[in-house]
Amino acid sequence: MTRNRVFGAFAAFCTLAIGGAGMGDEHGHEHKAPVASPEWDKLKALVGNWEGTAEMNGKPMPTRTSFKLISGGSVLMNTLAEGTPHEMVTMFHMDKKDLIATHYCAAQNQPRFKGTAGKEPNQVVFDFTDGTNIAPGEGHMQRLVVTMVDGDHHYEDWTFRDHGKDTTNRFDFHRAREASNDKVEHTK
Repeated sequence: MTRNRVFGAFAAFCTLAIGGAGMGDEHGHEHKAPVASPEWDKLKALVGNWEGTAEMNGKPMPTRTSFKLISGGSVLMNTLAEGTPHEMVTMFHMDKKDLIATHYCAAQNQPRFKGTAGKEPNQVVFDFTDGTNIAPGEGHMQRLVVTMVDGDHHYEDWTFRDHGKDTTNRFDFHRAREASNDKVEHTK
């Protein structure tokens, strides 16, 4: 009997979630567009799949990342090393006029950053503001610099601070080429 109740509750939830997906407009709720900023626009251009290398202890390691706009286009979700034990997610969004990022780290903490324009016009810099599950002096991401080389190439410099010592690792990404679904014709 309990199993049927759980299934029934799940089915009701799914029905409401799917059926209610468009309810905002039907009931007169306004959806405000996120406040625009040049830095936010630069990040949104990263939507898609990327592959490349990460410099880890002086050695290049292959890695992948992806960017996806979610929540009505108000949040950019970045997934790094998807499907691996080191998978991490960073959520970027506007908070009124400020560009904010929260990084859900494999170190099992969640540093938050405020984004600003970089020294170069093609950079966005995120500096640590605070976080959760971070004790004083404990290791956490301190800074992220995203540099857009062009529409198909960017790199990310992630700085980890542990007991006052900073270590920066570069992730160099190129836009992934999507696999072709073209059928090959064979002649007999």
